[in-house]
Amino acid sequence: MKRMMVMFISLSLIALLSSCGRTERDAEVDDKSTGSVSVEPSSDAEMATEVDMADKENGDHMTEKEEESEMAGKAESGQTNLLGGLSPEDALEYMKTTEGLVIVEVNTAQWKKETPFIGAMWIPHDEMAERYDEIPEGCPVILHCGAGVVSVPAYEILIEKRPDIPELSYIDGAPPIKEYNEWLEGR
Repeated sequence: MKRMMVMFISLSLIALLSSCGRTERDAEVDDKSTGSVSVEPSSDAEMATEVDMADKENGDHMTEKEEESEMAGKAESGQTNLLGGLSPEDALEYMKTTEGLVIVEVNTAQWKKETPFIGAMWIPHDEMAERYDEIPEGCPVILHCGAGVVSVPAYEILIEKRPDIPELSYIDGAPPIKEYNEWLEGR
């Protein structure tokens, strides 16, 4: 979970630098002029590992208990713990272990799943800005579509409009509907 938060923060920083008119190329040029070498990680996992290692070196690494305490504080203060996109495998595990989870399908009617997650809500992504208040208060929420594409705009709307959601994520890929429904029915 921490890895995903670190990746989200890292990607947000890259976006922030880009939006300020500074590009990754500018950063590489700065590195070369100061004599340091910039090596781009080849994957998100490598980037997260590099960030974790830097945190440990700087003494910024939190224990699992500290992370849980921070998440509890955010929930009490109305801040959302943004988990970002979860792989279908990670999403399935998260869905199995998260109490009170609200699953929201965000496909439009044309792409709505014939067999939905059992108990899921349906709010099309293009209606989320008007219907976000239909999602129950104080519950963790995971969004899904067919491939993790249109979940992102709905996720961004909820970040802005629903700070009361304690944990917010989306499935970044094909949703594991069959696997989750079989697990749920077999409980």
